[in-house]
Amino acid sequence: MFIVGVGGLHEKAVATVSGSSQSESSDAIFTVSLSGEIRPDWAPLMAMANAVLDLVYGYPFRPSYAGWQSEMDIERYERLFEPAESRPKVMRGEEPWRRLAIDTSLNPGREFSDDGEFKGVAAEMWFAPRFWERRKLSPADVLRAVPGAAAEEIHGLTRICSQEREFDRPDGEQGEIQKALWKVLFDREVRW
Repeated sequence: MFIVGVGGLHEKAVATVSGSSQSESSDAIFTVSLSGEIRPDWAPLMAMANAVLDLVYGYPFRPSYAGWQSEMDIERYERLFEPAESRPKVMRGEEPWRRLAIDTSLNPGREFSDDGEFKGVAAEMWFAPRFWERRKLSPADVLRAVPGAAAEEIHGLTRICSQEREFDRPDGEQGEIQKALWKVLFDREVRW
């Protein structure tokens, strides 16, 4: 873990970086958590990540939204978020611990690792050239698939914004944007 104190006007703000990788052949996932209400300029951090960490892609997100979209435990889901009766269910675990759980596999705000590749979408995403090579896509493919999205090149990376603020809903316009991103970036269908 790597912790950074931020000075100046935000002297109480702290950034914490933590990371993990399941194996040498899989993507490593690094999370930067910022406390406080600051919204940083991500460009320098993403340029550094590309230079130091062999970046594939990255994005800012709302932890509360990711938590809601990833929660499988029915009791915890209902305590923290909302009634779960309309959510799809699936049996999870091995006997004797097998139990009914919320099926999050198609949730638009879910992040996961599949065949060693990390997958997730966000309103603002930063892509290194190796992402486009790996997925056999171009930024133009994303712009054609996601109405209203804009792209710009910054520090050798492609920044694509599909909405001004981070996603916090899986439905409505935000849900449609997330569906389009999942389809074009990972050829994956999602629904809420």
